Amino acid sequence: VPLTLDSVLRSITSVPGFYIREYFQSKWGADADDATNAARRYGASRMCIDVLRKAGRPLHTSDVRARICALFYVDIEEHAINATLGRLREAVISAPGTYALYECLPFTAVQIKEIREAAHEHLASRGVFLSSKVLFDHVFAQCSAAYASDLNHYLVMGIVQDDERFTTKRGNMIGLATFDLN
Repeated sequence: VPLTLDSVLRSITSVPGFYIREYFQSKWGADADDATNAARRYGASRMCIDVLRKAGRPLHTSDVRARICALFYVDIEEHAINATLGRLREAVISAPGTYALYECLPFTAVQIKEIREAAHEHLASRGVFLSSKVLFDHVFAQCSAAYASDLNHYLVMGIVQDDERFTTKRGNMIGLATFDLN
């Protein structure tokens, strides 16, 4: 990275250059050495995922922006990165303005499911929206030894936010989708 058509042609010798050139031109509109044109067509979602995967840890949106600029020579506004990461199923909020990929979290798929189930059970028993801080304190603070030390109220909110059974409101309020939203 930056990815150029010529660098790919030099590194992949087992496939005829015509096929590679045609693929890159149709998929990303890449010209022979035009890294910026190819990167723009690559898409903000893909760039954000690649940057977070390469980091292997949570990054603030300002860091994601800087790394995208350095790697792809494309400047994406921080609010656009925040919006992009907020809607990706692969990414989860882990702190204010900070996102991580699920695959880079120190939790197993089973633990993530357990977190969602515990939150669902608690919210269903209470029948009201709760702030992520209150939910964390009531459900997860007591059993913090069962989860990695990275678990916090923002991460709990991010994890449940990616489950269609939950809904979130301003102020980090979490409820069930079945609750009356009036």
